[in-house]
Amino acid sequence: MTPPRDPEATRQHILQTTAGVMIANGFKAASLSDILEKAGVSKGALYHHFANKQELGYAVFDEVFVTAFLEDWEEPLSQENPLEAMCEWLSACSGTISQEELDQGCAMGKIAMEMSSVDEGFKIKAVEAFLSLSNRIEAAFSEAHKKGYIRKNVVPRSVAMFIVAAMQGMIMQGRTIGDPQLFAETVSCLTDYLVTLKP
Repeated sequence: MTPPRDPEATRQHILQTTAGVMIANGFKAASLSDILEKAGVSKGALYHHFANKQELGYAVFDEVFVTAFLEDWEEPLSQENPLEAMCEWLSACSGTISQEELDQGCAMGKIAMEMSSVDEGFKIKAVEAFLSLSNRIEAAFSEAHKKGYIRKNVVPRSVAMFIVAAMQGMIMQGRTIGDPQLFAETVSCLTDYLVTLKP
C-alpha cells in the first residue's frame, strides 16, 4: 500500500493501519515491523509522528477506538427522547449485527481488558472513556427525566453506569460465544429493562 504524502494524512494512515493490527492481534502482540509493512511506511516516518510503540498505541486508543466507541452512542443520545431512541437503536443493532462484527467485539473494550492491568496509561484512558460515556448517558437521561420521558423515581446516574456495564458485558460474552442470535436475545433483555423506565 502506498502511504499518502501529506504528513497529517500519513499520521492518520499509520493510526488506522495500527488499529487494524491491534484489533486482530491485541496491543502486546502487535509488532512495529508488521505495522510498518502493512502501512507501507519507513521506520523513520513512523518515529516522526510517534516516539515509540506505547505512544502509538495510546494515540490509536484515544483517536480511533475511544472516538468510535463514543460516536456509536451519539445518535440515540442526541434525540428528544433518548430513552425511546436507545430502545429502538439497541433493537436495530442486535438484529443486524454480523458474525464478523460479533467476533470483533468492541475494539476499545478489547484493548482496555488486555492492557488495563499491565499499563497505567491504558487503564487511565479506559476509565476516562467509560466514565465519559456514562456521563453522556446521564446527561441525556437527566434532560429526558425533566421532560417526563422517564419515571420520577429513576436515578439517571445509576442507570447510565448500569447500561455501560451491561453493554460491555454482553459484547464480551457475545464475542466469546460467537452466537448472533444469543447476543440479540441478551440485548433484548436490556431493552426490556429500559422500557420499565418509562412513565
